[in-house]
This record gives sequence, structure tokens and C-alpha cells, in this order.
Amino acid sequence: MDKRSLLARIVKTYPAVQTMISGDTTKQDHSFLVSWPSLERRKDEYAELVQKSIPANSKEIAVARSYGDLRENHEYKAAKEMQKILMRRKGELESQLVRARGTDFVNPRTDVASLGTEVKVTDLDSQQAEHFIILGAWDSDPDKGVISYLTPVAQGC
Repeated sequence: MDKRSLLARIVKTYPAVQTMISGDTTKQDHSFLVSWPSLERRKDEYAELVQKSIPANSKEIAVARSYGDLRENHEYKAAKEMQKILMRRKGELESQLVRARGTDFVNPRTDVASLGTEVKVTDLDSQQAEHFIILGAWDSDPDKGVISYLTPVAQGC
């Protein structure tokens, strides 16, 4: 095993060390706040992906490989494409879960718009008022008036 393949395995297992290995410090990963229920949903999605979807895809690849000539095997190509998608999503979820910090948004500051506060916004042209509740990064539900604190609307309040 050469140095590159060893480093690739380390980065695959521990994505957070990639910046230490590559020396790229311009991209800074900052943590972000989410509600406990949304954090649990993401953890469940990750567990579903790792325990069910990826193993099922591996079985599909093995079955498709058994069909013969891989150059003209559509099932094999489709399964390999799905593997790329699943692995990309797994990496995204790992990165997000490492950075996410759960909170319950109790006792928010009420003197300024902040996490856990309800904000009334008025359109100056139409004089139409809207109410928003500012919550965590994964808690956005615009139909119910819940927005993420990372949105431009919440940051402008």
C-alpha cells in the first residue's frame, strides 16, 4: 500500500482530517444549531442509508455482475451510479452530523430576533404583515411560518 492509498483510506474513514492532510485551511466548517427532533431524523436517515440502502445496493451490484459482460450490462451500470449517489449522500450526512449541534430553543432572547423567537415582518409596499418563527438549520417549514436562522430573511431580522 502506498502513501496516497493509505491517506485516501484515512480520509474516507475520517472525513474531518482531510483539511489537515491537504493543508487547505481556507474552507472553515462551522457548527450549526438544529432542533433535537431534526437531528434525530438526520441520524435515522444516516442509519437507514448505512444499514439498508448501501448493503442492498451492494447486493444489486453483485447480482448485476453475475449477468456477464459488464461493458453492455445496464443493470450493473445503473447499480454503480446508484452506489455513487448513496456514497455521496453518506459523506454529506457524515459532514453535517459532525457539525450539527442540537438544542431545544428554550429561553430565547426576546429583545432581538434570535433562535426560537417569533418575528413579525411588514412589507412596506403592501403593508402586509407576516409572522415567522426562527429555528434551527434543518427546521425550516415555510408553510407553517418556520424559517431557518441561516436564511436571508432570518438574518435580516
